[in-house]
Amino acid sequence: MSRGCFLPDELIVDAGATSSKWLPGRNAALITAPPINAATMPLQTITEAVEKARKEISGLYPEFNPRIISYYGAGAVGKPAETLRNLLVTFWPNAETIRVESDMVLAARAMLGNRRGIAAILGTGSNSCLWSGSEIENRIPSLGYILGDEGSGAVIGRNLIADMLKRRFEPAITFDFLEYFYNSKPRDLQSGLEALEADAINMVYRQPGANSRLAALTRFVADHITHPQIEAMVTREFERFFDRNISGYPEAERLPLCISGGVAATFSDLLTRIADSRHLNVLMITADPLSYRLSQSTI
Repeated sequence: MSRGCFLPDELIVDAGATSSKWLPGRNAALITAPPINAATMPLQTITEAVEKARKEISGLYPEFNPRIISYYGAGAVGKPAETLRNLLVTFWPNAETIRVESDMVLAARAMLGNRRGIAAILGTGSNSCLWSGSEIENRIPSLGYILGDEGSGAVIGRNLIADMLKRRFEPAITFDFLEYFYNSKPRDLQSGLEALEADAINMVYRQPGANSRLAALTRFVADHITHPQIEAMVTREFERFFDRNISGYPEAERLPLCISGGVAATFSDLLTRIADSRHLNVLMITADPLSYRLSQSTI
């Protein structure tokens, strides 16, 4: 696996809502640390995640002292990006250059390189941009899982649990979900749904990290994707993703489309089929843009 596109003293970071990945130099192994979202997480939580990553890097590579830090992360725009840049300085004060950019930039650079096209992310959240070949030319805002994030794990999980509680699924699949959610068989359907209602409201409205908790439910969706009602639910959400986040770009039907993220990779066949029905040219789908970039000799 060639890593010639990296400098030996460059620290690369790909941070998202599920985890953050740190590459301390060209020949190092990827290090996984807690998730970071610069726009939504408290500074203390972000600081703890960065500190954990720094300690692991120091333990594995005690001589590594980055000259360049290239950080790509969810929510890393505007003031949150500046706050994050200042935080990175405190952990690596000798770094000469610290670049903080959105995870969308990494995805576009990794998948499209110097080609003009559309890059998208379908993971815990969703995002997209029109890539000029060197920078983001235009973007449709993500807006998070309450106002947007169409097609994302968080929204698919939200729809799944809401449809269960609204009695939209047949009893057999509802029983399966309740057993999955509680890791035990419910006494009966009614009592199971009553418990689920209370626990879902607590999970979504009263606990932090609701987007990640909802996105984790895509495991159940993936295991039951051949069920007609599950497939129809995911299909509707992917159609919303394409209609609201891709079709709005000029020349969308003529430009290459690259999609990264765990949700995209898990449901790649269904995603490609829906894209084809909209005459969109899917060039690639990859779970992890950083790992994909590592496999390339040049970008």
